[in-house]
Amino acid sequence: MEDALKKFEEMKQIAEKHYHTIGEIFCPFLKKKVSFNVKGLNHIKMKEWNKARAVSDQYMRLKLLKLAPIILQNSNTLQESVEKKSFERQKINSRWEKRALDVKYYGFVAIINGARIKVIVHELK
Repeated sequence: MEDALKKFEEMKQIAEKHYHTIGEIFCPFLKKKVSFNVKGLNHIKMKEWNKARAVSDQYMRLKLLKLAPIILQNSNTLQESVEKKSFERQKINSRWEKRALDVKYYGFVAIINGARIKVIVHELK
């Protein structure tokens, strides 16, 4: 058990370091740059604000993180798209508030080494 947590922490450090080097990449389908920002990294580690994902779930997402920019750069086809109102945390007047905002989600899927990998792009409207 202790060995698994050590392995997870190592993966987490490597993946976070890599994530911060990505910055922005151009997505041919969206015809614009996609930012890899703090919100994206938090989504990988958290289910929602202040509620962490299971360690096994985080480990899988962090391990596959290096493939996300490759999938977005090479994707010319959109697999799914959803537009809805969603509560988003925003800092307003020096405090965090949840606001209902229009959000669009784009889903890009790739099959790599027999595994189906989905990358979600979140866009505020």
